[in-house]
Amino acid sequence: MRVEGIHIVLKEYLKRSDLNLFEVWRVIKQVLFNQFVELRANQAKQQIRIPIDLSKSLFNIIYGWISYETLRKVEEQRKLLEKDPLPPCINIFTRSFGLPCVYTIQDLLIQQQPLQLHHFHSHWYLQRTGEL
Repeated sequence: MRVEGIHIVLKEYLKRSDLNLFEVWRVIKQVLFNQFVELRANQAKQQIRIPIDLSKSLFNIIYGWISYETLRKVEEQRKLLEKDPLPPCINIFTRSFGLPCVYTIQDLLIQQQPLQLHHFHSHWYLQRTGEL
């Protein structure tokens, strides 16, 4: 699916099929640069805005550090608490996604504690060690 998306983007930039290898490389480089700029702008926006549809008490420490899309995945886990009974914990969500599962969230809510960065795999951080 992602390959098809990149292919469409490249076709939009290329517009012609008779370019030589150097010209194609130049276009690919421009596509990558534009995507990098767009990514950085999106990260900056997410670091200064706070989504109003997420629990402030649970997410307040990690706003600006974790992407909104990721926080919404965790919010879906929190909403599972509204269903009874919860299935037995097999830790598959945390192992698969590197995100806190419904049981971690339940424990935090009982203790009245917010989520911390260490609950998330570094893949989900907006800023990672070693980035520009």
